[in-house]
Amino acid sequence: MLKNDVEVEREQKQLSALETSESLLAKQIERQSKELIVLQQLKRETETARLLYESFFTRLQEMNVQLGLETADGRLLSTATQSDPSSQ
Repeated sequence: MLKNDVEVEREQKQLSALETSESLLAKQIERQSKELIVLQQLKRETETARLLYESFFTRLQEMNVQLGLETADGRLLSTATQSDPSSQ
């Protein structure tokens, strides 16, 4: 009879330990699920910011090309001098 009581007590301790482990694992899974949701949101925000940056950068490059085309290609060879009207 004493042997059965010892086994029952040991099994109850094992059951209690398993229930504690299950509870801890369930909390860990819940925490990791929430963290995964946050991570996915951050990834989406990062991708959005990257695309916006690329769009702005492309527009900047286009504007720089356009400004380069609008710049005059001429250069000053010499300054103009006014001729004397009486010499003509």
